[in-house]
Amino acid sequence: RYGPRLFMGAGPLVCAAGLALMLRMDADVDYWTDLFPALMVFALGLAIVVAPLTATVLSDADEHNAGIASAVNNAIARVAGLVAIAAIGAIVASQYDTRFAEALAGAREPPAVRAIVDTMATRPFAVERPEGLEPSAAAAVVRAQEEASVDSFHFGIGIAVVLVGLGGVLGLAGIRNPRRRVAAEGCAGGQFVGVPEEASRQSPCDWHRELPVVTLPAREPAV
Repeated sequence: RYGPRLFMGAGPLVCAAGLALMLRMDADVDYWTDLFPALMVFALGLAIVVAPLTATVLSDADEHNAGIASAVNNAIARVAGLVAIAAIGAIVASQYDTRFAEALAGAREPPAVRAIVDTMATRPFAVERPEGLEPSAAAAVVRAQEEASVDSFHFGIGIAVVLVGLGGVLGLAGIRNPRRRVAAEGCAGGQFVGVPEEASRQSPCDWHRELPVVTLPAREPAV
């Protein structure tokens, strides 16, 4: 009835809004007030876009190519997720390393501090109090870890917001709803998903009623 354009455009924009809400989080996060609302908005966006995306991909292929269309759709989704995680993860790790070094620029001169800092710079988001340092130096390292973690997290989420929002804009601008072969009023129950192309042209609503009824023989009871 509405076509894929609205859902595939608005869905990513709602997802981007949910991700943007995560930019409010800092080192101290309350699940119900900080994280839960963002997750709910993001989940709403996924609910809007995922089902229409799959239906659009499959409806554009005839019955002979439905299997390969579904396989390509799933493969692209899986590969894109892996590539995005690897790419954004590498950027976040680099941002953490840079930010952590900047936060401790004046406190890493002693060799002991330098060795500990070099080790902790390779573990993003791992906020831990180092042993073997003076209390003031250890507190400075912990503060630097928190600052670097929050900054790199916001940086990665910001990239995700831009990419997901761009996908929504491209969906609204580039997707055109196809002409419907069947008016919604003429097929109140909705056209069956996966209906063969020829059958949908001839009898889009009642094609399934013309299929032969096959009665299977009763099975003999096991001895």
